[in-house]
Amino acid sequence: MSIAANEYGYKGREVAKYLRKDPAIITRYLKERNELKKDAEKVFKFLKEQ
Repeated sequence: MSIAANEYGYKGREVAKYLRKDPAIITRYLKERNELKKDAEKVFKFLKEQ
């Protein structure tokens, strides 16, 4: 979470306040991370076939 927090300029307690306001950001972050992993696996598979 620190990478996302730094990206948006939040530090320490500000992160906790922000997450309390919008807890959906955690699930969005996890979903995006999982999609990135799937895309990377597709690229690796494609490169192996070349």
